[in-house]
Amino acid sequence: MFRLVIWCYGGIHWCIESPTTQDDDMPRLTIRLSARTHRALKEASARQGRSMGAIIEESLELRGVRPISTAREIVSRARGRAELTADEAMAVAIRETELHRDGR
Repeated sequence: MFRLVIWCYGGIHWCIESPTTQDDDMPRLTIRLSARTHRALKEASARQGRSMGAIIEESLELRGVRPISTAREIVSRARGRAELTADEAMAVAIRETELHRDGR
């Protein structure tokens, strides 16, 4: 899994890194958080018995932060199940966009 290393230089810096060989291909990420957010994350980690890195990763995924390839796969699967031609799908998209803009 993840190991969370924290350095403080006038603010809170976080560095998520992978300690095991199976995760060696995972890049490192440094972010800055307020003391309040850091405290809340630390408390949530203790309550849930999960690492802060796991909570951050899950939160990003829930907010839709995913690679574009994942979005393309989702769209491709949806198109396959929708049984619409490209022209029909475009017509639906235009109609829905117009309805949204009109406030309906």
